Formats: sequence, C-alpha cells, structure tokens
Amino acid sequence: MRNQYYFLAASLEDVSWGHGTTRGTLEDLIEYLNEGLAPEDAAALKQLFLFNDMRNAVSLNDPDSTFVTPSCYDREALLEAAQGDAAVLPFLLEYFEGARRSAGDGEKSLPIDELSLLFYDRIDDISDPFVRDYFVRELNMRNLTIALSRESQGFPYRERLVPRGDAYTAIMSGSPPDFGLSADYPFVEDLIRVFRTTDLTAQEELIEKVRWQWLDDRVSSEFFSTDFILSYVIKYQSVERWQTLSEEKGDELFGELLNSLRRSVRFSLEFSDVGDKQNDGRTSNRDQQ
Repeated sequence: MRNQYYFLAASLEDVSWGHGTTRGTLEDLIEYLNEGLAPEDAAALKQLFLFNDMRNAVSLNDPDSTFVTPSCYDREALLEAAQGDAAVLPFLLEYFEGARRSAGDGEKSLPIDELSLLFYDRIDDISDPFVRDYFVRELNMRNLTIALSRESQGFPYRERLVPRGDAYTAIMSGSPPDFGLSADYPFVEDLIRVFRTTDLTAQEELIEKVRWQWLDDRVSSEFFSTDFILSYVIKYQSVERWQTLSEEKGDELFGELLNSLRRSVRFSLEFSDVGDKQNDGRTSNRDQQ
C-alpha cells in the first residue's frame, strides 16, 4: 500500500494561488515536501526531474552551461558518475561510459537523443510505479503529438519520433489522421482539430489539459497518497511554467488547481475514515513513517 500523507496533502490547500498572495517557487515546494516524505517517496519525487539530469549530463563539461534544477542528482554526483564512481541510475552510467569512449575518438559528448533512448530502455530501473508510468505516458504523448501536429501541417513525422513505446509502434504501422489510436486515446480527435490551426497557445493548453486529466485519473480517489503528492508537484511545475508565459493564464491555472484540491480534500474528509491514516502537518505534525 502507498504511504498516506493526510495532513501534508491537506496543507497544500492553504496556498492561495491566483489570489494575489506571495507564491513560493517549485524548489520551495520540493524542500517543504521533503521534510514530510518517507525516504522512498522523497527519492521518487527527485526522479520526476530526471530530464533535467539528462540536460545536465550532456552539458556537464561545458563551462558556459547552467546546471538545471530541480534535478535528481547534484553536479558533484554527476561528475563522479562521469568517472564511473557514483551510485546513479544505470542509464546515466551507461551514457557516461559511452561518453568516455567517444572522448577517445575526439567527440566532446554524446547527443541527448542517445541518452533519452538509454533512459527508456532502462525505464524499469525506476522502482516507483507512478514515476515510471508518468514517464511512459509522456513518451507516448510526445510521439502522438509530434505525429499529429506534423502530419496535419503536411510535414514528415516518422524521423522525429522517439523509437520507443506503444504509441510509436501504432503510429509507424497505422495511417493518418488518427493512426488507429482513437480507442486508446479518446482525445485524439480534439488534438487533430487543434493541430489543424495555427493557435499554438490552444495547442499547448489542450496538451496540458490532457496531462492533468491523466494525473487525476491516475491518482483517482487516493487524495492523500504518495501518488497525489507526486501528481501535485507535476501540476505545480506546469502552473509555474504558465505563470512565466502569461500572468493572466498562470493565475487562472493556479485557481483551477486550488479549486480542484479543495474539492478533493472536502470529498475525502466527508467520506473517508482518516483515523487509520499516517498523519503529517505543515510544521509540527509531520507524518510518522
């Protein structure tokens, strides 16, 4: 059974996003959550940002690069991994081993595309089921949206796909406009419609809406579980991104997230027996792991 974080999850409602109050950063949120998460869940939270580690690994020896955070590993850990001396996920060790061989051939680094393939080839090394499912979902959605958007505009798409995952297999064997994926992805028709326009904002909003729906479905009624916390962080990152793009749109998404949390927490308080849950509070009422 997944760990339960009743007070930790409920405390997130208190942040009045979209109402003119001061908002913390994503890294502030992560720091706060780490204080109350069990070690295995804190590790899962860090792994949500493995794509930042990929960017950092590729540019590790570039003095002009900026180390991207949040990340699963710090710079020191990646530098040690580059020498084969750190306990990082196997796909990174494989990448650095290949990079060392390439350096002997005069190449500075291997492309991030190769690192991405290693990541998906070793996806089962990620032990947390939510994190693993999330990355698989993102892979399939990436391939699906690339194929739909480029095909709708008359551009070739096959060479742009990541050659991994169920969606890739279906796209390569299927036919436009939906590649036979409507049954597995009921929102395909909506994507086809929006990709036939030139409204990039509407396209991004629909992709985000589909992502949030997947997160809600994945969490289901487990409003205080590890999955809820991880889903919340992904949504928070999304909202922060939209905030930088558009103050008005960011406020709207913050409000939607807050309202969603209020509904979820209210429902669970009314219909759940919380007496058996392991509890946590914002300051002194931490979860007893």
